[in-house]
Amino acid sequence: MALAQERRKKEKEAEEAAEAPPVVHPPPPPPPQQQADERKSLYDFLRSKGYLTDRTTAELLQSALEMPGVKAFLLEGPPGVGKTSLTELIAQWLGADGYIYVLSTPNTDEDTLLYKFVPDENTKSGIRVAEGPVTQAVKRAAKGEKIVLVIDEFDKTRPSADALLLDLLQNGRITLYLGGKEDVVKADPNNLYIFLTSNNTRELSEPLARRLARVEFGPLPTSEVLELMRAKFEEPIALLLAQVYDDTVQAGLRKPATIQELIQLGNALRKTPNAPLDRLLRMYVVKYDDDWEKLKEYVKNRNPYSFAAKKEQEGVAENYKPPPGLAPQEAAEKQEGTAAGDLLNMLGQALVRRPEAKEPEAQAVSEAKPGGFTFKAPLTDDVYTVIAKTVAEPGETGGVIGKFKVADVGGERVLVAEEPLTIGEFLKLYEQTRVPVEGYIEDQVYMVVPDDLRKLLENAKSVKYFSKNAIMIRDWNDDAEEDVLIELPEPFTRSGPRKYLPVKVKAYVKAKELDKNSYMRSSLSTLGQLVALSSCRKEFDGGADYIPLVAAIAKTCMARGISDIFIRVYKAKVNKQNVEELGKALGALGFNVRILSSCNDEQRRIDGLRIYLNESKNEFDIECV
Repeated sequence: MALAQERRKKEKEAEEAAEAPPVVHPPPPPPPQQQADERKSLYDFLRSKGYLTDRTTAELLQSALEMPGVKAFLLEGPPGVGKTSLTELIAQWLGADGYIYVLSTPNTDEDTLLYKFVPDENTKSGIRVAEGPVTQAVKRAAKGEKIVLVIDEFDKTRPSADALLLDLLQNGRITLYLGGKEDVVKADPNNLYIFLTSNNTRELSEPLARRLARVEFGPLPTSEVLELMRAKFEEPIALLLAQVYDDTVQAGLRKPATIQELIQLGNALRKTPNAPLDRLLRMYVVKYDDDWEKLKEYVKNRNPYSFAAKKEQEGVAENYKPPPGLAPQEAAEKQEGTAAGDLLNMLGQALVRRPEAKEPEAQAVSEAKPGGFTFKAPLTDDVYTVIAKTVAEPGETGGVIGKFKVADVGGERVLVAEEPLTIGEFLKLYEQTRVPVEGYIEDQVYMVVPDDLRKLLENAKSVKYFSKNAIMIRDWNDDAEEDVLIELPEPFTRSGPRKYLPVKVKAYVKAKELDKNSYMRSSLSTLGQLVALSSCRKEFDGGADYIPLVAAIAKTCMARGISDIFIRVYKAKVNKQNVEELGKALGALGFNVRILSSCNDEQRRIDGLRIYLNESKNEFDIECV
């Protein structure tokens, strides 16, 4: 009976954890003044992320976001213009502790936003009431967390849902009715940011509309779409895509072509240039027959690329040819419609030359190599960019960067390596990319043995191997799992003398694709600790062996070329004699040493030391505390 109850309790806890929506967990923000000084303007941040908006809109949004009280916005516009993606980027810019998202349906009402009904075998009815998205947002904001709440397509909700938000937007407060009791929950209004998006399927009530800052989204200027397409495609394709976008706006279709649809069309133009343009447009952009007829009628009477002469025809491809003054050649007519590739060739001949777009070349690799690859990740812009910017030296071709290669493996284009990565190389790829990655690491770090080993063992989730010469730790978080083997240069015991030793680290890490609602991965526990422990900023208790230990750390760190050396010794039972002994030990290694006046007061009780490298004077300073 006790085991069954315990099992049900654990299942219930797991179920509750699963109910929580994905949220953003960034690192703690810097102090307010530092944060204000260092943070980009919202406009610059959005542009750096590839999000197109005008400066005035961004500045108005930023000023509203920085006002006191609950910040509430209504983002209005047709589907596909970037309303929801804007809220995700604003959460990043704010450094939000949580991003809570709910998609409305025609059945969404005020109760759906406040409560959630989930199965529970422990109740008589078989269901129990859990917290809905609005309740979660208010309670978390009440605890001091900065929360962004997004109710997408709010215009689909029942009109009764409008009344729920009035008190929340005015006072940051909601009223819950559970178990026959009334419970009022009030958020810290300065921590709550609320975004409602709308496709204008119904009007909001006047009291609700008055409490919202309204931001209207219209079609992007064609000139900005052209610049965005130029960043992704060759000039002829970019120009054609911009014209398609402009036509879908001007023809009054149900909605203009979205950026995602244009990118899909651009990729199709690259891969299947001989396909008729009409078919490509119907496949990726124009999905409804009445819209297709509108587009056909519109393009007959407009000037492509600013000037053109028109001919009557059944399809639309002829209307994407450059005019005679722009293109020196005309494509031959085809019975089943003009091929997209012919149009691109004509555009290419009429334009000023640009650098040829390049793709990294796939390299020959051996999957049969003993032990397999040491790194593998999908070939995406972010992975390739991180490697090119921070990790490796360039090769003879774009397909080889240092130890990394572009390869076709199992029909997938990937980045691989056949030599082990260092901890630093892998952490950059892990922390700065979103795709799934696997890596094998071999590196050397320095540790105080056995003190630092004890810290690793205390924090380990699972110890898989433990001996005098080696320790293997398995750890995991929501984003990755890691197996880390630590090989010691000499046997150790828990009570043995302390030494500063180089230890060999071998590790395997497998990271999942980052959730779309998150923008940074959880830190790797064991590898992260190893990086921290290997730094030259050390803390440990004193003892009979602390003087040779300090000398060993100083000597090794200087030999490694590290200037940030700071050693804090606690409980050292310092007296004038052992301070002088420490000075002599450092001096014997060839260092200049200065003992500060704080160590000369024999009446003062001194329990510890600070030893640090004073770069400006090229000496080690010893301070008593």
